[in-house]
Amino acid sequence: MPEVDTKPSPDEDGLRLPSGVGARSWGLRALLVGLAAIGPFSLNVFKPCLPWIKATFDAPITTVQLALSLSILAAAIATAAAGPLADVVGRRPVAIACVHVYVIACLVGTVAPSVEVVIGARIVQAAASSVAMTVARALVHDGRTHVRRTIARITILAVVAVLLAPALGGVIIDRLGWRAVFGLTAALGLLLVWPVHRTLPRTRRDPEAPPSTDASARDASARAPSTWSQRLLRLLTSPVFAGYAIQSSLHFAVFFAFTSAATYLMVDAMGRDSTEYGLWFLFLALWVMGGLACAERLAGRLPSGRVAWMGSVLVLVGCAISAWLLASEAPLTPVRLFLPGIVSGFGVGLALPSTNAGVMEVVPELAGTASGLLGFLQFATAAAFAQAVVQDEPHTATVLAGLVLVGGVGSVAFGLLSIRHGAPERPST
Repeated sequence: MPEVDTKPSPDEDGLRLPSGVGARSWGLRALLVGLAAIGPFSLNVFKPCLPWIKATFDAPITTVQLALSLSILAAAIATAAAGPLADVVGRRPVAIACVHVYVIACLVGTVAPSVEVVIGARIVQAAASSVAMTVARALVHDGRTHVRRTIARITILAVVAVLLAPALGGVIIDRLGWRAVFGLTAALGLLLVWPVHRTLPRTRRDPEAPPSTDASARDASARAPSTWSQRLLRLLTSPVFAGYAIQSSLHFAVFFAFTSAATYLMVDAMGRDSTEYGLWFLFLALWVMGGLACAERLAGRLPSGRVAWMGSVLVLVGCAISAWLLASEAPLTPVRLFLPGIVSGFGVGLALPSTNAGVMEVVPELAGTASGLLGFLQFATAAAFAQAVVQDEPHTATVLAGLVLVGGVGSVAFGLLSIRHGAPERPST
């Protein structure tokens, strides 16, 4: 492959695209959205399947829930490995491999003869899609400029797909059955196969790459440890990294525990159908999207650490209201279940670009590793919350109340570690 100039163009909205792919820059942006969205979409389109898988195989709820909790754990391990691998071998080969594995797992899910095979297919599907999301985040960081804005823009577009997922999944299940959901995700994965081969550039900072012309970047690089292990130690012992990563992980876990438990509460406890759950989730996700839009506006005005902590405060407020309503004696309704979630959802969206960008700014040379570790913490925490929320099925609402409250308080506390980090991004030119 011919060498290309990697100098960023001013019209690339923060994505450092090689000039050789400049004509396909919109294609690359669309691919980044696809890589970032395929995991959350697959997860949220699958959630409405859980009660129907339980009925199909006459399996206990704790077994069916393993399709979520074990898949999240697999995603955690996969992202932890994929981040360093993408730093060493590059983003492109990792992305190509994960897309192919994702499609195969989806096809297996369509013909699964038992609940164990469903769980296995979902585990591989989640692991592959989480690697895609890790690579997408690292590619955005490779752009060097306007990282928070770019993450917000890409995530807003990805959220549009996620917005449609539960409603679409509910409609497909009601009309075609839950196996068709795996067929849909396989088709979407196939749509990424050609672009990931054709469009994705080699954006990893190779050792032979020309030195940075930015004086501050050169100074920071000179002061930075010279070996990979020293840089990794610096990353792992950084309070700022811990603040961003744990804060984001608790947001992820709270949101996941809530939406996971809401599936059972809507269908089993309230007798509502999957389509109605999907529509309520759509309402909730719109507020997440609003938080992302607000985060893009604030990127040029406030430091990333402060914006992330503001989001955590809103998450805590929503969690406190939700815990109070869930633990009360009043009958559970969709309004009581979902309405407090809009406050937390807005907070999650507000904090997400800052936390995702912040972890990769601590040691820029290990952006892929930082992105992978963030994914590991997010998925591992979410797996623990997701499995805990269904351990006492008759009291799912009460358990959910306790979990969201713990997550909200923890995110505000850990957010104090990174609250002073970062600076407002310069306006786009």
